[in-house]
Amino acid sequence: MHSFLDIIGAAAIGGILLVSMLNAMFTMQANGNNLNRFMQLIEISEDVSDTIDSLYLSKVGLGVDSLFPIVENSKNRFKFLTKNPTTNFLDTILIAQEDSTAKGYPLKVYRNSALEMGPFWLGDSLDFTYYNSSESETSLIDSIHSLRMAAEYTSSSFPSQRKLVTVKNEIVIWKYFKSIYLR
Repeated sequence: MHSFLDIIGAAAIGGILLVSMLNAMFTMQANGNNLNRFMQLIEISEDVSDTIDSLYLSKVGLGVDSLFPIVENSKNRFKFLTKNPTTNFLDTILIAQEDSTAKGYPLKVYRNSALEMGPFWLGDSLDFTYYNSSESETSLIDSIHSLRMAAEYTSSSFPSQRKLVTVKNEIVIWKYFKSIYLR
């Protein structure tokens, strides 16, 4: 009888240990998956932000002589003119956040009203802040000399303990428009 109780006790302790090990393995797998998703989100968001910075924002007003190059400015939209080096014509570039969906806020880039990049999903509203030559905030189109663009990219994570956590990465771009300064 005594050995029978020892066997039951050993089985119970072994079962608890087995469940603990399985739980630890699941937690490690979930954390590894979330870390992998976060690293992918960082890579994608930095690539997108770098592309917006180098291919679009760095060309605000480039080759535009007679008109003021900034066409529209709001909290989540920025529209400007630039000269296309291949066609030698003026292009209108729009960087905009569109209406919220179940996935978040879509960030899109348009060239002459045709979608060129996007959608990239933002967890929070895109935020453009505009500055004049003395680095004070402004909303007047003809006094904008620089901007600050803040975007928070998101991705859903691996569900852990029955709740879905959203992974976020915020990137802020400061851009000074050299072609406007040189006017």
